[in-house]
Amino acid sequence: MVFSTTSLWCSLPTLSKVEETESKATNMPQPGIMSRPTIVHDSLPHTTTETSSDTEDESTEPRGPNLLDLPLEIRLQIYNWLLLLGPLKHAQLAPWYPTPTYSAYYVGFVKPSRPASDCDDEAQKIKPASEQPAPKLLCPDRPICGLPTALLQSSRQIYEEARLLPFEQNEFVFVNWFSSGLWAARAFTRPLSQWQKDATRYIRIELLARDFTGAGLQEWVTLCEAWSANLRGLRLKILIGGGIIEPAVTFAELNGTPEHDAMNLYCDPEPRPAWIREGLEKLRSITNIEVELASLDWDCDKKIEWCAALEKMLDEDLGRQQKVKVSCVAKLPTAALDTACACTHLGGVAHPKSAHER
Repeated sequence: MVFSTTSLWCSLPTLSKVEETESKATNMPQPGIMSRPTIVHDSLPHTTTETSSDTEDESTEPRGPNLLDLPLEIRLQIYNWLLLLGPLKHAQLAPWYPTPTYSAYYVGFVKPSRPASDCDDEAQKIKPASEQPAPKLLCPDRPICGLPTALLQSSRQIYEEARLLPFEQNEFVFVNWFSSGLWAARAFTRPLSQWQKDATRYIRIELLARDFTGAGLQEWVTLCEAWSANLRGLRLKILIGGGIIEPAVTFAELNGTPEHDAMNLYCDPEPRPAWIREGLEKLRSITNIEVELASLDWDCDKKIEWCAALEKMLDEDLGRQQKVKVSCVAKLPTAALDTACACTHLGGVAHPKSAHER
């Protein structure tokens, strides 16, 4: 049976205007009404396409600045700033004993007590200040800081770039505290890896003159071997004729003792004391040594003469590539320090630029 289009439309019931309006508003098919088929779009492929497009946009979007994208010079400066932000504190050695506090140790040149006119040798007379080169001392404001462990663990490249910084920039200080600074230095240096010993640049250590004899001599030689590669500056304080708690005696009273022989540098040219021959002479990269001598019966001229003899012994070493400057120094009193201070460095007080070098 075939139906024509005309007969089909005529046989359909008529809708009221209200129903027709509702049908148009909702766009929903009603029973008995033939309408144009509605095309239903599948939204899943369209959504997938948009997601993949967003991913592509994120991958092509330029990243922000990265630490490893910076030049090496800038990264090293950042590591240096991080080092200065991590100052180290002294560990408490005993519950009943106060923890030592660190402060920068300022020294100045020891001036001769005799005027230049009293010198017999014309070559030894002091030249006018205008003819003398400006003397320099090692910088007393070097940091004693550490790098954050998280920084060193963040990247192998960062670790390789930053690991030497604490050993190259810090000044490692070993003072007489309970015992000689020699034993503190040995306790610190012994567990270090070889690359850490080789990277050490600056040391300040307090010793007893008797440390250069007996068992202490071997420990001193071992220390110098550990620092032999790249140590640049050594600040040395030697207490002659005394101990940590023992009363001090004069150098004359030490006559005939191993301590006297170790500190007697006035034998020219030989014999050289073992602590110099087997110890200091192994420091091939050393350029500056500052010596502070504490003795009851040595005046300024005696101390200056002793340091000059030490410098002469080190310069006679044929295997050394450059000369060593040995300076006779003494700790500055508070009044003199306040007068000499001219600028501020790393939160502390620094001497005039002509007196110290970095």
